[in-house]
Amino acid sequence: MPPPPPVASPLPPLTKGQWQNITPPIDITYRQVPAGANYGTQTVALSPSDPRVVYLGSFYQGIWKTTDAGASWKKVSTGTNGDKVSSGANWSIAVDPTNADIVYSASGGAGAYLLWKSTDGGVNWQDILPSSIVDQTSPDVYAVAIDPADPKHLLVTFHSDWSGKSSAGVLESKDAGASWIIHQPAGAWGHSHYAYFITSSTWIVGMQDAGYWRTTDSGAHWTQVYSGIAAHGAVGIYRAKTGVLYLTALHEILRSTDNGASWKPVDGAPASNGGYYTIIGDGTNMYIHPGAAWDEGTPRPFYVSSESDGLTWAPYNGQNFDYGAFSMAVDAKNGIVYSSNWNGGLWRLKF
Repeated sequence: MPPPPPVASPLPPLTKGQWQNITPPIDITYRQVPAGANYGTQTVALSPSDPRVVYLGSFYQGIWKTTDAGASWKKVSTGTNGDKVSSGANWSIAVDPTNADIVYSASGGAGAYLLWKSTDGGVNWQDILPSSIVDQTSPDVYAVAIDPADPKHLLVTFHSDWSGKSSAGVLESKDAGASWIIHQPAGAWGHSHYAYFITSSTWIVGMQDAGYWRTTDSGAHWTQVYSGIAAHGAVGIYRAKTGVLYLTALHEILRSTDNGASWKPVDGAPASNGGYYTIIGDGTNMYIHPGAAWDEGTPRPFYVSSESDGLTWAPYNGQNFDYGAFSMAVDAKNGIVYSSNWNGGLWRLKF
């Protein structure tokens, strides 16, 4: 007879409506890194296939993992090339939506350039950008996105201009990084982009120099859909249950009712000095925070808006945070929102 399935351990104690600090044992004050900077906790990601497994990218202190929704943590980037991944900023992590053991990291920084992939839960890592691709683009990867409809379909963007150009474009893979399609920049795009799937063939790219661009034919043609720029470091996108899309931008939240063909600022969103980095929803409410790592000393609450509204935003529960959310993720199965708040650490909310 086959062995019985493993018994899942119970979820750790959760207090509904209260943010709880679940930061792994990393040093968010550590300064012995390039330029003497440390932005603490970076990106947080999980897979719907096993949402109790959560990955956190730290700033020059490796990739951390919990298998019990934050009750305990372990630094997992310890195997092959783990030293290189751990020496980077780890500012973008993507987890295969069908397999929580398949993880991609755009680490950035000292010794950790290129795009890394793990198929064993973050222990061992492989560089999946061949030199023939790097020579035409750049080793300085900024972010990676996975198509929700096809886990082998990837988009990769860059922190630096491509070789011989004054801008960077987008890389696409249809086979989980085994081969790549080069999409050249469609204009004076600059660099430091984030790309997101709207559908498998419709993508949005947020740029710090050239606004927001959209393609509906997998990168063959591009149209600028908003001239305002993205905040330095991240762009977040979320589709509410109404079908309306929301994007984060420098000092503003954007809203689209036509699948990203046009965007308008949300006038009811709170003011942001440092820029908005991420937005997420739990099926009932959407969450944002208007602070940034270089905007400390001005504690602010998270703000929420009903997914059926999106135009009016109100402070959430009275808790204030010096640092805003760089990255958020939602575990719909267990009713948890995770927020990675730069030097403010990682927080968990039961909704």
